[in-house]
Amino acid sequence: MIAIWNLLRSKFFWKNIGVAVLVVALLLLGVYFSLRNLTRHGEQIEVPSLIGLYEEEARMFLEQRGIAVEVIDSVQVRGYKPGEIVEQNPEAHTFVKKGRRIYLTLNARNPRVLPLPDLKDVSYRQAKAMLESVGFIVENVIYAPSEFPGLVQNVQYQGVVVDAGTRLPDGSKVDLVVGQTADGGDLQRVPSFVMLTYAEAQRILTEAGFVLGAVVCDETILSETDRNEAFVCKQEPKLDEWINKGKRIDLWLTKDLEKINSDNVQQTEEEIFF
Repeated sequence: MIAIWNLLRSKFFWKNIGVAVLVVALLLLGVYFSLRNLTRHGEQIEVPSLIGLYEEEARMFLEQRGIAVEVIDSVQVRGYKPGEIVEQNPEAHTFVKKGRRIYLTLNARNPRVLPLPDLKDVSYRQAKAMLESVGFIVENVIYAPSEFPGLVQNVQYQGVVVDAGTRLPDGSKVDLVVGQTADGGDLQRVPSFVMLTYAEAQRILTEAGFVLGAVVCDETILSETDRNEAFVCKQEPKLDEWINKGKRIDLWLTKDLEKINSDNVQQTEEEIFF
C-alpha cells in the first residue's frame, strides 16, 4: 500500500499518464480526420435528371463534378432518339458523394428492324391489328377498285409498295391499300363521337373503318393524361354525313362538360336552320 501511495504521489507517474492521454487523443483525432477524408463526409452532390440527354453530354457534366459514368445497357424505346439516355441509377434528385458511379441505359443507336407480315387479302381490321401488334403504325387507308372489297391489296411505305418480309424500322408508318367496289359501295355514315371519351371515340372510329385526323385540344387540356380523360365536343365531318371508309375524321376535345352541352345545342340549332 505504501508503494502504491508513493507511486500516486510521484510526478513521474502523472507525467507518464498525461503523455499517454495526449497520445491517445492524438491517435483518435488522426483516425477521425482520416475517415472524414476517406468518406468525404458532408460532400454530397445532387444527381440531376439525365433522361433525354446524350451520353457525351451527361459524361461531361458529371465528370466535372467528380462523378463517374458507366453505360450498362442499350434498349429500344419509342419516343427517344438513338443514343439518348432512357434510364439512370441512382435516380434524379438523390444525393451521392464524389467518386460515386452513375449507371446509364441508352436508347439503341441503331433502330430495331421488323419484317412486314403478309397482309395480302387480309381484312383491314385484321391487318391493322397485326401491324400494330408487331410495332408498325397504320397512317393512311387508300381505297382502290377491287372485286374483293374490304381486303388489303398491298402495303405502302413512304409511297412505295413493299412486299411481305421486307424489314422496316420499328414504329414505321405505313399505308394500307384496301379494295372497294367500283361503284363506291364502301360509303359509310359518320357516327356521332360527341360526348364520348377520347379512347371510346378512337375505338368506334377504327371499327367503322375511318382514320383519326387532327385532334384539337382546348385550354382545359394541359397534359397527355388530360387528353385521355377528355370528351369529344365537336367532330368534322359531322353526324350522318356519308363518306368513304378510310377518310379522316377530326375531333375537338375538352374537359368542360358545359362547353360540350353548349356546342351540342348550337350545332342542333344550326342543323334545324339549314
